[in-house]
Amino acid sequence: MSDLEVAIDAWARRWVGSNRVPCLSIALSVGGKLLYRGDHGWANIESKAALTGEDTFYVASCAKFLTSVAAMQLYEKGHWSLDDSVAKFIPEFADVPGVSGANGEVVPLERPILMRDLLTHTAGLCPYGFIPVLRDGRPNPLPREMAKLQAETESLEGLSRHLARLPLVHQPGTVWEYGLGIDIVGRVVEVLSGMTLDKYLEVNILGPLGMNSTCFVQHMTPEIETRLAHRYAANVPAWTADPPAFHSDEFVGLRMVRLPDHLDYVKTHGKALNAGGGIVSSVAEWLKFMECLCRGGLCVDGHHRILEPSTIELMSKDHLPKACRFGPKMMMINGRMEDGLNKGFGLSVAVEKGSLGGGLFEWGGITSTMWWVDLRQKVAAVCFSHLMPSIVYPLRSELQDILAAHSDTPPAHRSKF
Repeated sequence: MSDLEVAIDAWARRWVGSNRVPCLSIALSVGGKLLYRGDHGWANIESKAALTGEDTFYVASCAKFLTSVAAMQLYEKGHWSLDDSVAKFIPEFADVPGVSGANGEVVPLERPILMRDLLTHTAGLCPYGFIPVLRDGRPNPLPREMAKLQAETESLEGLSRHLARLPLVHQPGTVWEYGLGIDIVGRVVEVLSGMTLDKYLEVNILGPLGMNSTCFVQHMTPEIETRLAHRYAANVPAWTADPPAFHSDEFVGLRMVRLPDHLDYVKTHGKALNAGGGIVSSVAEWLKFMECLCRGGLCVDGHHRILEPSTIELMSKDHLPKACRFGPKMMMINGRMEDGLNKGFGLSVAVEKGSLGGGLFEWGGITSTMWWVDLRQKVAAVCFSHLMPSIVYPLRSELQDILAAHSDTPPAHRSKF
């Protein structure tokens, strides 16, 4: 075994063995060469079912990048531009009622919501219901409304129409706020392609890449569902009450609790395809997706192309306005503990601040699923666990530190922000 393999094995065993996470499925390649592949821990702790390389995960917000790539394929065909108004494709967005102020007043929009706003989470939309406070400190005005919207919506079309009727919480293009913007992008894909989003992904991305176990939760076959690793939640009350004690090796008590066997997505998230979080996949299949990006968008067969290199470069460019930074709270959503003031945001991905594209970019999901790609070093990395939320432990940072410590490249060019 290489020193890198030994180091990652020891790291994973420490996290799983201390009962902090249920499992870790990890894959790392450089230039298409697999440098590490390992599965640690349990697909089901209670039954002692060991995790295997065939197990699938709810990838949560990792799905946002998949939907965004679909949209960028249509961008390459000239069907839309970053500065197009969303109302061009979904007319209801021409009648957004305005922006809600601090005192409940509604003021007019200073400009329309643009496609680039959706892809950079700066459209001004109300955030997810589980986010209690807005970026400017105001309480989330519609947490129940957002949860109800996801639970009762029948389609992406219906979701988008409903969102267009709600006041924004910020002027478009001014504040990074995490919500359903990529779901609206998914609807734009449907409008422009004439296909449902699931079918579009199957034909244009998942099929060519051989991602046969990757699908929306509504389309899980019994065989894929059988391979679904169990989900667990960190003991959040204990963590929030005393973080140092919770992280200490001397902590006595439950570190995590089991979640229901099968989350009923049709009941809790509606019948609409969750374009920003409703996908299941495996580490092996997600690595195929990441390695394709390292090859400049070319599939391993050398014939099918998912994206052009220039489009991948565009997605990995920092698109945030200078006055709109990707701050600490936003980095926590990406499963990072450290200050995020020096980070930027591309088209649905976190990037290096001020990046002109072609460097390091990453994202993840609330289920402690994470990935990153370094186009300079041709690094593709995927690490999936099944612990909610993703902000409890510094898994991404530690794994990137291990990779950096075993890299032959100069520190300035290593795969770490």
